[in-house]
Amino acid sequence: MASLKTIVASRNIISKETAIEDNLETGQVFMLIPHSTCHLDHASVNQTWSSPNTTGTVVVEAWGAGGSAPNGTCCGSSLPGNSPAYTKKTFTLNSQTLQITTTLGLSCNNSANCYKGESGPTCICYVLGSNNGTMCAGGGRGGVWWCIDGSTSFTCCAATANYCHTLFADLTYPYKLQNLGGSTAPTGEGCGIVCNVRCAADIPTASGGDINCPGTISCTLHTCCNSMHCMCQYYFFQPTSAGRFGENGVMLQYSANMEGPHHACGASMHNDLLRQLSIASRAPSGMPAGSCYGPRSCNCHDSVNRFQQFLPHGIGAPPVAVRADGTTYSPRGGPGTIRITYRGTS
Repeated sequence: MASLKTIVASRNIISKETAIEDNLETGQVFMLIPHSTCHLDHASVNQTWSSPNTTGTVVVEAWGAGGSAPNGTCCGSSLPGNSPAYTKKTFTLNSQTLQITTTLGLSCNNSANCYKGESGPTCICYVLGSNNGTMCAGGGRGGVWWCIDGSTSFTCCAATANYCHTLFADLTYPYKLQNLGGSTAPTGEGCGIVCNVRCAADIPTASGGDINCPGTISCTLHTCCNSMHCMCQYYFFQPTSAGRFGENGVMLQYSANMEGPHHACGASMHNDLLRQLSIASRAPSGMPAGSCYGPRSCNCHDSVNRFQQFLPHGIGAPPVAVRADGTTYSPRGGPGTIRITYRGTS
Protein backbone atom coordinates (compact mmCIF):
# COMPACT_ATOMS: atom_id res chain seq x y z
CA MET A 1 0.00 0.00 0.00
CA ALA A 2 1.28 3.42 -0.94
CA SER A 3 2.19 5.71 1.92
CA LEU A 4 0.50 9.07 2.46
CA LYS A 5 3.80 10.77 1.63
CA THR A 6 3.97 8.98 -1.73
CA ILE A 7 0.36 9.87 -2.60
CA VAL A 8 0.83 13.56 -1.75
CA ALA A 9 4.07 13.70 -3.72
CA SER A 10 2.48 12.11 -6.77
CA ARG A 11 -0.29 14.72 -6.81
CA ASN A 12 1.95 17.72 -6.22
CA ILE A 13 1.89 19.86 -9.35
CA ILE A 14 5.18 21.48 -8.31
CA SER A 15 8.03 19.05 -8.88
CA LYS A 16 11.19 19.05 -6.83
CA GLU A 17 13.05 20.53 -9.77
CA THR A 18 10.75 23.51 -10.33
CA ALA A 19 10.39 24.24 -6.62
CA ILE A 20 14.09 24.87 -6.18
CA GLU A 21 15.10 28.51 -6.46
CA ASP A 22 18.38 28.55 -8.36
CA ASN A 23 18.81 32.26 -9.09
CA LEU A 24 19.93 33.39 -5.65
CA GLU A 25 23.02 35.56 -5.68
CA THR A 26 26.26 33.87 -4.68
CA GLY A 27 29.07 35.21 -2.51
CA GLN A 28 29.28 37.38 0.60
CA VAL A 29 27.46 40.73 0.51
CA PHE A 30 28.55 43.77 2.54
CA MET A 31 26.51 46.99 2.82
CA LEU A 32 28.02 50.33 3.86
CA ILE A 33 25.58 53.12 4.82
CA PRO A 34 25.80 56.26 6.99
CA HIS A 35 24.16 56.22 10.40
CA SER A 36 21.52 58.75 11.37
CA THR A 37 19.32 59.41 14.39
CA CYS A 38 16.30 61.59 15.09
CA HIS A 39 18.51 64.62 15.50
CA LEU A 40 21.80 64.34 13.61
CA ASP A 41 24.03 62.43 11.22
CA HIS A 42 26.91 60.59 12.82
CA ALA A 43 30.40 60.85 11.38
CA SER A 44 30.02 57.46 9.69
CA VAL A 45 30.38 58.64 6.10
CA ASN A 46 34.05 57.59 6.03
CA GLN A 47 34.29 53.82 6.22
CA THR A 48 36.88 51.24 5.14
CA TRP A 49 36.70 47.70 3.78
CA SER A 50 39.27 45.06 2.83
CA SER A 51 38.69 41.85 0.90
CA PRO A 52 38.55 38.79 3.21
CA ASN A 53 40.96 36.90 0.98
CA THR A 54 43.25 37.42 -2.01
CA THR A 55 41.49 35.12 -4.45
CA GLY A 56 38.30 35.53 -6.46
CA THR A 57 36.44 38.69 -7.47
CA VAL A 58 34.88 41.70 -5.78
CA VAL A 59 31.95 43.65 -7.26
CA VAL A 60 31.59 47.18 -5.89
CA GLU A 61 28.39 49.17 -6.45
CA ALA A 62 27.74 52.72 -5.24
CA TRP A 63 24.74 55.05 -5.14
CA GLY A 64 24.75 58.73 -4.21
CA ALA A 65 22.18 60.05 -1.75
CA GLY A 66 18.62 60.62 -3.00
CA GLY A 67 17.12 64.07 -3.32
CA SER A 68 15.14 65.21 -0.27
CA ALA A 69 11.63 66.64 -0.33
CA PRO A 70 11.06 70.33 0.45
CA ASN A 71 9.30 71.69 3.50
CA GLY A 72 6.17 73.71 2.87
CA THR A 73 4.41 76.43 4.81
CA CYS A 74 1.53 77.22 2.48
CA CYS A 75 -1.18 75.67 0.36
CA GLY A 76 0.90 74.31 -2.50
CA SER A 77 2.25 71.37 -4.48
CA SER A 78 5.64 69.81 -5.04
CA LEU A 79 7.88 67.64 -7.18
CA PRO A 80 9.49 64.48 -5.73
CA GLY A 81 13.23 64.33 -5.16
CA ASN A 82 15.32 62.76 -7.90
CA SER A 83 17.16 59.47 -7.56
CA PRO A 84 20.98 59.45 -7.48
CA ALA A 85 23.58 58.19 -9.94
CA TYR A 86 24.97 54.63 -9.87
CA THR A 87 28.39 53.12 -10.57
CA LYS A 88 29.62 49.51 -10.61
CA LYS A 89 33.05 47.95 -10.99
CA THR A 90 34.40 44.37 -10.84
CA PHE A 91 37.87 43.64 -9.42
CA THR A 92 39.87 40.43 -9.91
CA LEU A 93 42.11 39.95 -6.87
CA ASN A 94 44.95 37.83 -8.33
CA SER A 95 46.61 37.14 -4.95
CA GLN A 96 46.22 40.76 -3.85
CA THR A 97 44.01 42.43 -1.23
CA LEU A 98 41.48 45.07 -2.32
CA GLN A 99 41.33 48.00 0.08
CA ILE A 100 38.55 50.57 -0.05
CA THR A 101 37.91 53.87 1.74
CA THR A 102 34.62 55.69 1.31
CA THR A 103 32.80 58.96 1.59
CA LEU A 104 29.11 58.10 1.75
CA GLY A 105 26.63 60.65 0.46
CA LEU A 106 24.17 62.26 2.87
CA SER A 107 20.70 63.38 1.82
CA CYS A 108 19.82 66.97 2.67
CA ASN A 109 18.24 67.45 6.11
CA ASN A 110 18.12 71.23 6.41
CA SER A 111 15.00 73.18 7.35
CA ALA A 112 14.70 75.11 4.08
CA ASN A 113 11.30 75.61 2.55
CA CYS A 114 10.57 75.13 -1.17
CA TYR A 115 13.95 73.50 -2.05
CA LYS A 116 16.63 71.86 0.11
CA GLY A 117 19.37 71.50 -2.49
CA GLU A 118 21.28 68.61 -4.07
CA SER A 119 22.15 65.62 -1.89
CA GLY A 120 25.73 64.44 -1.49
CA PRO A 121 27.73 62.08 -3.73
CA THR A 122 29.16 58.72 -2.68
CA CYS A 123 32.84 58.34 -3.55
CA ILE A 124 35.33 55.48 -3.22
CA CYS A 125 39.11 55.33 -3.25
CA TYR A 126 40.49 51.84 -3.95
CA VAL A 127 43.92 50.21 -3.92
CA LEU A 128 44.64 46.79 -5.45
CA GLY A 129 48.36 46.16 -5.58
CA SER A 130 49.88 48.84 -7.79
CA ASN A 131 46.44 49.70 -9.21
CA ASN A 132 44.50 52.53 -7.56
CA GLY A 133 41.67 54.80 -8.52
CA THR A 134 38.33 56.33 -7.63
CA MET A 135 34.63 55.76 -8.23
CA CYS A 136 31.92 58.34 -7.64
CA ALA A 137 28.10 58.51 -7.90
CA GLY A 138 26.40 61.91 -7.66
CA GLY A 139 23.48 62.72 -5.36
CA GLY A 140 19.94 63.44 -6.53
CA ARG A 141 18.36 66.88 -6.84
CA GLY A 142 15.85 67.76 -4.15
CA GLY A 143 12.13 68.21 -4.77
CA VAL A 144 10.60 71.65 -5.28
CA TRP A 145 7.54 73.24 -3.64
CA TRP A 146 5.42 76.05 -5.06
CA CYS A 147 2.78 77.97 -3.12
CA ILE A 148 -0.52 78.31 -4.94
CA ASP A 149 -2.27 81.54 -3.94
CA GLY A 150 -5.19 81.39 -6.36
CA SER A 151 -3.59 83.47 -9.11
CA THR A 152 -1.92 80.61 -11.03
CA SER A 153 -1.49 76.83 -11.05
CA PHE A 154 1.25 74.36 -10.14
CA THR A 155 2.02 73.63 -13.80
CA CYS A 156 2.24 77.30 -14.71
CA CYS A 157 4.52 78.04 -11.74
CA ALA A 158 6.89 75.30 -12.85
CA ALA A 159 6.82 76.41 -16.48
CA THR A 160 7.67 79.98 -15.47
CA ALA A 161 10.65 78.63 -13.49
CA ASN A 162 11.88 76.78 -16.63
CA TYR A 163 11.19 73.25 -15.39
CA CYS A 164 10.63 70.63 -18.06
CA HIS A 165 6.88 70.32 -18.60
CA THR A 166 4.20 69.21 -21.04
CA LEU A 167 0.66 70.57 -21.04
CA PHE A 168 -2.15 68.07 -20.57
CA ALA A 169 -3.41 68.56 -24.13
CA ASP A 170 -0.04 67.42 -25.52
CA LEU A 171 0.40 64.30 -23.36
CA THR A 172 0.21 60.76 -24.70
CA TYR A 173 -0.78 57.48 -23.04
CA PRO A 174 -0.24 56.44 -20.23
CA TYR A 175 0.18 59.96 -18.87
CA LYS A 176 -2.93 61.42 -20.50
CA LEU A 177 -5.98 60.36 -18.51
CA GLN A 178 -9.48 60.25 -19.95
CA ASN A 179 -12.56 61.46 -18.13
CA LEU A 180 -15.21 58.95 -17.10
CA GLY A 181 -17.78 58.13 -19.75
CA GLY A 182 -15.31 58.32 -22.61
CA SER A 183 -15.35 62.10 -22.87
CA THR A 184 -12.28 63.98 -23.99
CA ALA A 185 -9.71 64.72 -21.32
CA PRO A 186 -9.45 68.33 -20.18
CA THR A 187 -7.10 70.57 -22.14
CA GLY A 188 -6.73 73.64 -19.95
CA GLU A 189 -3.35 75.30 -19.60
CA GLY A 190 -3.44 74.97 -15.84
CA CYS A 191 -2.62 71.24 -15.85
CA GLY A 192 0.02 68.92 -17.21
CA ILE A 193 3.12 66.98 -16.23
CA VAL A 194 6.17 68.65 -14.69
CA CYS A 195 9.57 66.99 -14.23
CA ASN A 196 12.28 67.89 -11.76
CA VAL A 197 14.88 69.11 -14.24
CA ARG A 198 15.76 72.45 -15.82
CA CYS A 199 19.06 71.68 -17.55
CA ALA A 200 21.56 68.84 -18.03
CA ALA A 201 23.52 69.92 -14.95
CA ASP A 202 20.54 68.95 -12.75
CA ILE A 203 21.11 65.25 -13.54
CA PRO A 204 23.81 63.63 -11.35
CA THR A 205 26.52 61.62 -13.09
CA ALA A 206 28.79 58.70 -12.15
CA SER A 207 32.41 57.92 -12.95
CA GLY A 208 35.19 55.39 -12.41
CA GLY A 209 33.16 52.19 -12.81
CA ASP A 210 32.82 49.61 -15.56
CA ILE A 211 29.19 50.78 -15.59
CA ASN A 212 28.27 54.42 -14.88
CA CYS A 213 24.61 55.44 -14.93
CA PRO A 214 23.24 58.96 -14.40
CA GLY A 215 20.53 59.70 -11.87
CA THR A 216 16.86 59.62 -12.81
CA ILE A 217 14.19 62.31 -13.00
CA SER A 218 10.92 62.37 -11.05
CA CYS A 219 7.70 63.95 -12.33
CA THR A 220 4.31 65.16 -11.07
CA LEU A 221 1.11 65.03 -13.14
CA HIS A 222 -1.33 67.77 -12.10
CA THR A 223 -4.83 66.95 -13.35
CA CYS A 224 -6.96 69.88 -12.19
CA CYS A 225 -7.06 71.95 -15.36
CA ASN A 226 -7.95 75.62 -15.07
CA SER A 227 -7.78 75.23 -11.31
CA MET A 228 -5.80 77.65 -9.15
CA HIS A 229 -6.29 75.69 -5.92
CA CYS A 230 -3.76 73.33 -4.36
CA MET A 231 -6.30 70.68 -3.32
CA CYS A 232 -6.29 68.47 -6.39
CA GLN A 233 -5.57 65.00 -7.79
CA TYR A 234 -1.87 64.35 -8.43
CA TYR A 235 -0.02 61.42 -10.00
CA PHE A 236 3.66 60.89 -9.28
CA PHE A 237 6.22 59.09 -11.45
CA GLN A 238 9.38 58.30 -9.55
CA PRO A 239 12.05 55.98 -11.02
CA THR A 240 14.69 54.40 -8.82
CA SER A 241 18.37 54.53 -9.66
CA ALA A 242 19.94 51.91 -11.91
CA GLY A 243 20.98 48.76 -10.06
CA ARG A 244 17.86 48.79 -7.85
CA PHE A 245 15.52 45.84 -8.56
CA GLY A 246 16.89 45.63 -12.09
CA GLU A 247 19.70 46.70 -14.37
CA ASN A 248 17.97 49.99 -15.18
CA GLY A 249 15.96 50.36 -11.98
CA VAL A 250 12.17 50.45 -11.85
CA MET A 251 9.49 53.11 -12.38
CA LEU A 252 7.24 53.70 -9.36
CA GLN A 253 3.82 55.32 -9.86
CA TYR A 254 1.36 56.39 -7.18
CA SER A 255 -1.27 59.06 -6.69
CA ALA A 256 -2.74 61.33 -4.04
CA ASN A 257 -6.05 63.09 -3.75
CA MET A 258 -5.30 66.25 -1.83
CA GLU A 259 -8.96 66.63 -0.91
CA GLY A 260 -8.74 63.34 0.94
CA PRO A 261 -7.40 62.49 4.42
CA HIS A 262 -3.75 62.69 3.37
CA HIS A 263 -3.70 66.45 3.01
CA ALA A 264 -3.98 66.93 6.77
CA CYS A 265 -0.97 64.71 7.45
CA GLY A 266 2.41 66.25 6.81
CA ALA A 267 4.83 64.04 4.88
CA SER A 268 2.44 61.11 4.73
CA MET A 269 3.28 60.03 1.21
CA HIS A 270 6.52 58.27 2.06
CA ASN A 271 4.21 55.39 3.06
CA ASP A 272 2.84 55.24 -0.49
CA LEU A 273 6.36 55.15 -1.88
CA LEU A 274 7.45 52.43 0.58
CA ARG A 275 4.54 50.24 -0.54
CA GLN A 276 5.63 50.65 -4.15
CA LEU A 277 9.21 49.73 -3.27
CA SER A 278 8.00 46.63 -1.45
CA ILE A 279 5.95 45.45 -4.42
CA ALA A 280 8.91 45.97 -6.76
CA SER A 281 11.18 43.66 -4.75
CA ARG A 282 11.56 39.91 -5.15
CA ALA A 283 10.24 39.39 -1.62
CA PRO A 284 7.40 41.88 -1.00
CA SER A 285 6.75 42.74 2.62
CA GLY A 286 4.24 44.75 4.58
CA MET A 287 4.50 48.50 4.84
CA PRO A 288 6.59 49.55 7.83
CA ALA A 289 4.95 51.66 10.50
CA GLY A 290 5.22 55.35 9.70
CA SER A 291 5.66 58.05 12.30
CA CYS A 292 3.48 60.45 10.36
CA TYR A 293 0.50 58.34 9.35
CA GLY A 294 -1.50 55.78 11.26
CA PRO A 295 -2.25 55.58 14.98
CA ARG A 296 -0.16 58.62 15.85
CA SER A 297 -1.17 62.22 15.43
CA CYS A 298 -0.49 63.72 12.04
CA ASN A 299 1.34 66.67 13.56
CA CYS A 300 4.84 65.38 12.83
CA HIS A 301 7.63 67.35 14.41
CA ASP A 302 10.65 68.72 12.62
CA SER A 303 13.33 66.32 13.85
CA VAL A 304 11.55 63.11 12.81
CA ASN A 305 11.21 63.88 9.12
CA ARG A 306 14.35 65.94 8.68
CA PHE A 307 16.81 63.43 10.09
CA GLN A 308 15.51 59.87 10.19
CA GLN A 309 16.11 57.65 7.16
CA PHE A 310 12.67 56.32 6.27
CA LEU A 311 13.74 55.44 2.73
CA PRO A 312 16.25 52.90 1.36
CA HIS A 313 19.07 53.74 -1.03
CA GLY A 314 18.65 54.56 -4.70
CA ILE A 315 15.47 56.66 -4.42
CA GLY A 316 14.56 60.30 -3.89
CA ALA A 317 12.01 61.45 -1.32
CA PRO A 318 8.33 61.50 -2.31
CA PRO A 319 6.42 64.76 -2.64
CA VAL A 320 4.88 66.02 0.56
CA ALA A 321 1.16 66.32 1.11
CA VAL A 322 -0.18 69.85 0.88
CA ARG A 323 -1.58 71.71 3.85
CA ALA A 324 -3.83 74.73 3.93
CA ASP A 325 -1.93 76.09 6.92
CA GLY A 326 0.94 75.20 9.22
CA THR A 327 4.23 73.59 8.19
CA THR A 328 4.65 70.34 6.32
CA TYR A 329 7.95 68.75 7.34
CA SER A 330 9.35 66.58 4.62
CA PRO A 331 11.33 63.32 4.53
CA ARG A 332 14.88 63.06 3.23
CA GLY A 333 16.02 60.99 0.27
CA GLY A 334 17.63 57.58 0.65
CA PRO A 335 21.21 57.50 1.99
CA GLY A 336 24.37 57.14 -0.05
CA THR A 337 25.21 53.45 -0.09
CA ILE A 338 27.93 51.02 -1.15
CA ARG A 339 27.23 47.35 -1.85
CA ILE A 340 30.18 44.96 -2.03
CA THR A 341 29.90 41.37 -3.24
CA TYR A 342 32.90 39.12 -2.61
CA ARG A 343 33.13 35.79 -4.43
CA GLY A 344 36.15 33.75 -3.42
CA THR A 345 37.61 30.77 -5.24
CA SER A 346 38.30 27.40 -3.67
